[in-house]
Amino acid sequence: MPACDELSSGTDADRGGVRDGGRVARRNLLPYAVALGLLWGVPVNLVILLHLVLPDHNASGQCTGIGFGCTLPPSEGVVLLGYLAALPLFVLGLVACIVIAAVQSRRRLRAPGGSAD
Repeated sequence: MPACDELSSGTDADRGGVRDGGRVARRNLLPYAVALGLLWGVPVNLVILLHLVLPDHNASGQCTGIGFGCTLPPSEGVVLLGYLAALPLFVLGLVACIVIAAVQSRRRLRAPGGSAD
């Protein structure tokens, strides 16, 4: 069994599937991070920001709430829209991850020296 200092120095790096100081793993994760950041991170941060910035009362003096002629204040309307968008964005993020995985595996198989394993 190799010593811990041998493993940390990178002498056995190919065994773990990481080559060139971790560049392969970082390159493979970047598309996932971009897709999920755009599909999940941006909407969540936008809802939080708008909820904090928009007024929590109606400017026209209407009653607040849902039903009986009342309307939601802008800050609560953004939260409601965020709830309605959450499930489609979650599913879209999962589909994006599956597509990215399929494209990466196809490229890996077509690359010179790629294996069908």
